[in-house]
Amino acid sequence: MARCVTCGSTTELFVSGVAQCEACLDKAAEAVPPGAERICRILKNDIVVAKNRAKAASAEFDLVTKESPSGLPHPDGVLRVRIASRAYAQARQDLQIAIRRLNGFVVNNTIPDDLA
Repeated sequence: MARCVTCGSTTELFVSGVAQCEACLDKAAEAVPPGAERICRILKNDIVVAKNRAKAASAEFDLVTKESPSGLPHPDGVLRVRIASRAYAQARQDLQIAIRRLNGFVVNNTIPDDLA
């Protein structure tokens, strides 16, 4: 007989190769908020969207900075570099927020206000 990884009681039940007793499984099921799969799917999709925005902003920034053969942009090119840089920074910040939201949900069962 194996021991439950949560409470240490003896059990014959294995979930994904991990020994867990029925009581601990029931507690874990109760801890999952209703609609958790939908919320998790939305939060994961937010990360994918944020990653794609960050990739696009990075590509735009690279393009703008490589347009000048000397590496020094002409006067209006400086503004384009600043705009591209701000867009890239914002996209990275949005990705960090999306990751924090998913982590908060998975680790602490914290449902973001806009999804509650």
